Amino acid sequence: MKKILSVMMILAMLMSMGSVALAEEEPQKITVMGLSWQITKIFIEEAAAQFEKDHPGVEVVIETLPDYASLPTYAVNWMNGETDVDVLLIGDANNAAQFVSRDLLYDFEEDLKFFEEEGFAKEDFLGVGLLDGTINDKQYGMPIICEAYAMNCNNAAMKEAGLWDEDRDAPVMPATWDDVYEYAKKLHKVEDGKVATQGAVIQWGSSTFATLIAAKQGMDGTIYDENGILSFESENFRKMLEVWQKGAKEGIFSKETYADNMAGRNSFKAGITSLLLETGGAFVEADVNLGPGTASLSCFPGGYENGSYGFSTVAIIPRATKSPKLAAQFIKEGLLGKNSQTGTLNVYGKMPALARYFENAELKDWQFLQVVANNSVCTPKYKGATKLSTELHPIIQSYLDEAITLDECMDKLQAVIDSMEKSAY
Repeated sequence: MKKILSVMMILAMLMSMGSVALAEEEPQKITVMGLSWQITKIFIEEAAAQFEKDHPGVEVVIETLPDYASLPTYAVNWMNGETDVDVLLIGDANNAAQFVSRDLLYDFEEDLKFFEEEGFAKEDFLGVGLLDGTINDKQYGMPIICEAYAMNCNNAAMKEAGLWDEDRDAPVMPATWDDVYEYAKKLHKVEDGKVATQGAVIQWGSSTFATLIAAKQGMDGTIYDENGILSFESENFRKMLEVWQKGAKEGIFSKETYADNMAGRNSFKAGITSLLLETGGAFVEADVNLGPGTASLSCFPGGYENGSYGFSTVAIIPRATKSPKLAAQFIKEGLLGKNSQTGTLNVYGKMPALARYFENAELKDWQFLQVVANNSVCTPKYKGATKLSTELHPIIQSYLDEAITLDECMDKLQAVIDSMEKSAY
């Protein structure tokens, strides 16, 4: 009888441990994988070295992911209970969908109890980061770095044009898109028939979908209709498109991002463009390239109050790993540690996922972007979400070039949304 009771007690203890093994029972070696830029800009090698130093006997191996096209291979391996990676970094949580539908990932909240440790509660994180890593209401992706759309400004140009708020010691924030047009018009300079200073560049390349979501969220406070479906239809949105077309026709708003998604960032950090409506971290590149104090942040209409478009690089942990707790511990101490989080902020212009590290920001504009990001939205978690990045920019470009009417533009945008599979993964 005593033997039976002992066995039952042991079984009860094992069941109470949940689906994750105890850390001391796990293999003390993990492999972390990410794209080359992620490894560099999140200081992963440094984080691994420090983690190994803090935990003698632990080994952290770093591997480079060639591209996201190889992700299906991991899905096959993980379905067979095999993996050669324990922490995988993904630049868009939608890329994790193929794993979620097969239940191949740990849920950080339910399975790993990630948010129960002091300093890692949900309220400690940047809002848009957690949102971006959430799929089917579960935290399958843990945000590591975040970004949000805003308006990057050349300080000297803004001051010269009388568009500087002396009380805030910051660029004036436009209340309407008509204001944005008027600002760009003041900033735009043509000399000897050539553009000497570009008034504004709006991201109208392959990331147009992000610009549209950012603008809609700022103006209307939501990107969804009364049924909770993505929708761009509103009077504010239509008015904005008319302003865009007007500015593009006059050359005040450049079309250079049509052919090169990075053209705006490059011309801004070269000091040629005065206003850049894109990811907010671009102002840091200009500061590095042209000198401290060169650039700062403002926001497009309503963005500061209602938020913008945000996205993040998230870490995922496959259920096939034999060291889930060690993997989660490395994410906490390494990827979400002070060195990685403040380094990526101050050196590379990527926002930290943990809000407390904004206190270490060397530039005050980061606190501004933190407010924007906290209220921002991300790409809807639809199965057909890839259509947003492939089909929206040709429509907007056609309208800006006056090849289609405003009504036709709106109808085409709606047609893309209607054609998307909007069910959850």
